[in-house]
Amino acid sequence: MAKKYIENTGREVMFVGGCMIQPGEGRDIDEMFLPPEHRTPPPADEPPPAASQDELLEQLRAQSIAAIKPELSALKQEALDRLAELEGAQATPRTTLLGLIDAERLRRSNEALEAEQEAHRIAALGTAEQRVKDAEALLAAATPETRAAADAELTEARAALAALQGPDA
Repeated sequence: MAKKYIENTGREVMFVGGCMIQPGEGRDIDEMFLPPEHRTPPPADEPPPAASQDELLEQLRAQSIAAIKPELSALKQEALDRLAELEGAQATPRTTLLGLIDAERLRRSNEALEAEQEAHRIAALGTAEQRVKDAEALLAAATPETRAAADAELTEARAALAALQGPDA
């Protein structure tokens, strides 16, 4: 068994593992004679290594297409692309699975595009609403000479706002 160096840093004689250690001195003592507070803790068992992404995707790929289909939406884009690579590298790739992967990619692209378009529409709507408010303020402050121009600006701003809001507004 291994030995461990124990040093007495106190002012009194110390007894460890059947050995006397004078103050300021130290001794190598066999670990099997050491009390628990002086023993080296045993190494912790390491958890088994996590499965790599390719291993997990291979397990998924080994299933039937019916079992894979609901799982596709939960995969990250990187995993989805890697699944397509792994399936495409097979001697006889399943075209149905590749089609499902392409459909999922298309669905994600459409969602991103729709979200971007909605953000642009909301920004444009805010701009159009501000334009109407500005035109109304201009019309309220208009003199008889500038009233026709302000009225035309208000009409144009309201038309732009109505076009952005759509028929249901």
